[in-house]
Amino acid sequence: MAFLIYASTLRHSCSFSLALDVLADGRQQTVTVSNHGQPFRVTALYTKKDKDGDADVDVEKYRVLYVAGNGDFSGKHAGIWRRWDPSEYAHAVAKWR
Repeated sequence: MAFLIYASTLRHSCSFSLALDVLADGRQQTVTVSNHGQPFRVTALYTKKDKDGDADVDVEKYRVLYVAGNGDFSGKHAGIWRRWDPSEYAHAVAKWR
């Protein structure tokens, strides 16, 4: 059996580990799932209001971006994470929109 766990936060950051109650070999036990002994950590994205007043990611607040899939406008790197300069990426997004 496999589980897909998605964690996110809208405003701040948080850290967590998972405690799973499992039944294995007829015994119930609690298994802790962590990030190599440390809690998992998630943070909210920097956002700004777009022209319609909706929240949009403010990519220029970051030092560097790693983008894959449809977010990589070159079309040459599908499925591969590509490093972007945030201001260059913001310019590419503006041209695309």
